[in-house]
Amino acid sequence: MTFSGTNNCDTGNNGKESLQVQINCPQDVLDGKEKADIDHWSAPKKVPGGYDNSNKCMPKITYEHIYGCPVVSMGQFTAFLAKYYYCWGAALIALGVFLAFLGNKLVNWVLFTVGAFATFIVLGALFFNVFLKKVNQEWGLWVALGGIILVSLGVGYGLMKARKLGISIFAAWGGVLIGFVVTTTFVVSNVYAYWALIGACGVIMFLAAWRIEKTVIILLTAFIGSYSLVRGISLYVGGFPSETELQKELANGVIDWKSFPKTYYGYLAGIIGVSFISAWYQIK
Repeated sequence: MTFSGTNNCDTGNNGKESLQVQINCPQDVLDGKEKADIDHWSAPKKVPGGYDNSNKCMPKITYEHIYGCPVVSMGQFTAFLAKYYYCWGAALIALGVFLAFLGNKLVNWVLFTVGAFATFIVLGALFFNVFLKKVNQEWGLWVALGGIILVSLGVGYGLMKARKLGISIFAAWGGVLIGFVVTTTFVVSNVYAYWALIGACGVIMFLAAWRIEKTVIILLTAFIGSYSLVRGISLYVGGFPSETELQKELANGVIDWKSFPKTYYGYLAGIIGVSFISAWYQIK
């Protein structure tokens, strides 16, 4: 922030003297060594050497306080994927068409593909956001990504061979995805309710797969495929926010119903529409 005075100074700021105040997030908080406790940070702490008066007309004071910390931040895995959106967009579109219209016909390949993809997302988020937080070299991230892909392919193959277990896990993953969509659709901001609904959807689909296997496969492949197709298209068009990032913003009060991006519902309508068409196609 900048405060302007009335003294005549040749600063380019309409001839006024200015005081700049910068508030940084403490490094220990960024590194996770210290909690962002508002009571502990009751007043901003001046950074050593934080007063810069090299420009007499525009002095600058730097402080540290948790108000300088980001309320929400994009995980390293999400940021890495977003950097190469044009690759993942094409892959998601191809995966979506395959699942939505051929899911019931090629169940083994569905188990392999979805198992590998789900493992890739989970391991990617875990390793990139936890173990690789300090890795900034591009080649290092690509090596890690290659290892994660190999492990994901192995898991996908295992689920394909253990067909009954694979179908149940596939159904649970589909239920979790439904949970993400439901909680975002109804703008669930409470963290406990958010995860409870997602977990419940996963358990329900897991159990349903044991009783009505074929129906569950058709419905879930239609839904997951439609979601993947629409999500892939959105990477090029834009306007389809991440469900997890939205939940973080809702939980932290960054956005509410009024500021919630309504473009989400346009994409939701597309997912539902394609789901009905692809389910009908598979049944026929």
